[in-house]
Amino acid sequence: MTTRNKSLLLALSAPLVAAICYVAFLYLSYISDEVTSGSAYGFRIGASKAEAYAMARAALGGKRVYILYPINEQFFGPHVAFHFSDGEYAMLSDRDFWKFYFDTEFSSSLDLLFDDGRLKRIYRHRQYFEFP
Repeated sequence: MTTRNKSLLLALSAPLVAAICYVAFLYLSYISDEVTSGSAYGFRIGASKAEAYAMARAALGGKRVYILYPINEQFFGPHVAFHFSDGEYAMLSDRDFWKFYFDTEFSSSLDLLFDDGRLKRIYRHRQYFEFP
């Protein structure tokens, strides 16, 4: 194979390799995990809201976390930085659905669903792409 052919092959295969690597990254970084028993991500199914808040403070306290506050009936509202202080617990304590965002977009989040004041479901979602 001549040097010219090798160069041409390299030039044509580089975009294909880059595309394959990008698709592999998207696939490997995608998370869609639902937990309804046991524990995950620092939370335990069956915990009270106060216990779950303490777990959230321990698991997420050092991260940039946002919530939608205030929210309307359709669960829409502005993003507000959340620091897990004692005073912020009141922002969540009356909700049965807590959603924490790990950036100001919707691509990475953690959901906690409560039933009768107890944690019933943990859902972790992350995707670095949007569906058309």
